[in-house]
Amino acid sequence: MSGESTSRRNFLRQLSCALCAGGASTLLPQLNLISSALAQTSVPGYKALVCVYFAGGNDAWNF
Repeated sequence: MSGESTSRRNFLRQLSCALCAGGASTLLPQLNLISSALAQTSVPGYKALVCVYFAGGNDAWNF
């Protein structure tokens, strides 16, 4: 063992930095897709019907 002791706070700080770096590495390539999504033109008169079914989940207490 080396003479270096690792505290719990230091361990959690390093772990959170590693998780943030992993999240950023997956997010940054997706930012290039924003410009292509904004460049697409919409079709005039386009209408969409969106249905959201809230089946299951928390049905108690009228949520």
